[in-house]
Amino acid sequence: LISAALGAASGVLADSWKEFFYCEALPADVLVTKGKKKIGGRSSNRFGNDNIITSVSGIAVADGQCMIIVDNGKVVEVCAVPGEYTYDASTEASIFSGNLGQGIINTFKLIGKRITYGGDTGHDQRVYYFNTKEIMDNKFGTANPIPFRIVDHKIFLDIDSAVRCNGIYSYRIIDPILFYTNVCGNVSAQFTRDQIDSQLRSEFISGLQPALGKISNLVTSELSLPKDSKANHKIFLGEIDYPKMVSHIRNFIYKPVSEFPAVVRDLALVADEAQECGTIVKEIKNACPAVSEVELFDIYRSMAIGKGKKSMAFKITFVSDDKALSPEDVNRFIKKILGNLKFRLGIEMR
Repeated sequence: LISAALGAASGVLADSWKEFFYCEALPADVLVTKGKKKIGGRSSNRFGNDNIITSVSGIAVADGQCMIIVDNGKVVEVCAVPGEYTYDASTEASIFSGNLGQGIINTFKLIGKRITYGGDTGHDQRVYYFNTKEIMDNKFGTANPIPFRIVDHKIFLDIDSAVRCNGIYSYRIIDPILFYTNVCGNVSAQFTRDQIDSQLRSEFISGLQPALGKISNLVTSELSLPKDSKANHKIFLGEIDYPKMVSHIRNFIYKPVSEFPAVVRDLALVADEAQECGTIVKEIKNACPAVSEVELFDIYRSMAIGKGKKSMAFKITFVSDDKALSPEDVNRFIKKILGNLKFRLGIEMR
């Protein structure tokens, strides 16, 4: 116990010095590096724990970098603005920050806490720097030919071919928190690009085959299909192995097609920003058995709608197995749907 107390006291005093973290320019092959304390030749801060950040320590962030602070495995701070950042939310007390009397009290509390861990810190804090510059000169190539079918009905051309391709691509880390959570995690020193290069190349090549199956605007115009654009659906050509697909389906549920015409109505609704589309679609179908299809085709946000609100436009298809629906029938269905949405989700018609 005495040894633990002495270790806790010496550790807390060693960690009381305010630190300064700095990262030199990251080379192109380093994506993430652990921040290190800047210790000069005349510094007395040589015995503190590397994974402890004292309160009001300074952290410098350079251009092309993003800094995150991880406290016991949880990201607590993020900074991508170049300059000096002061971390004043640390739970590690220092007699050099704030009121001296309170600093001494907090120091003794921290010593008492560390005694329960046998003199160790019982805490882990880290600074990580992410390289947010464009990572260039990433080479790729197809190890095997990609099957490709060439069709031109004008000259009666229909041949099977194969495509080989190679080149270079670039990428950037645009969400450091997501990258830390799903890719690198806690690293002891550095996370380099060669650790994910093979995965990136594989995904890049995998994306080529669907791209080759995309139908061009020239072909879609001949087939009287809508041209590909950002405002429209993209059209692809593919084949479905129906017997193989059916072999994986155990139970078929058949529903006869109605002999009566369908009626389509558009409905614009105002909902909370957090409201999910799937929940609204489910409530619309539950409110009216005559609803056969619900399609979201527009989302609109404006201060005129209200802060924290959004407008969602749905195309609702009504069809009956018993009769042709009249305008009165559809109006009654719409009224019932709106009542159900207002009661259950607080959603109103725009």
